[in-house]
Amino acid sequence: MAQRESELIGARFKMSPLGLRRSPSFAGKEGVIIGRGRYSRSVRVRFDSNKTSTTLHRDYIELITPSAELAGFSQRCAGADRPAHPSIRAPAPRLKAQQD
Repeated sequence: MAQRESELIGARFKMSPLGLRRSPSFAGKEGVIIGRGRYSRSVRVRFDSNKTSTTLHRDYIELITPSAELAGFSQRCAGADRPAHPSIRAPAPRLKAQQD
């Protein structure tokens, strides 16, 4: 996190490998950086599923690149007729109910 603090506010993040080892309860969570912490190496963050903010050491988080964030968005919004990316499989076609 070598960027200026003001540029980081509002940036999306996920837990880094070190953060996952130190705080396994945050595994799989993502959120937004909302400000600086009380100490020089800490940041205030808000996880997507939380209403309150949390203070974390800067080494415990890593920024989500815009391309990775957009890839996740396209996976969630992919139409049923075609995949959003070659590595994403389209859902199986629905079978019509057999009529007697």
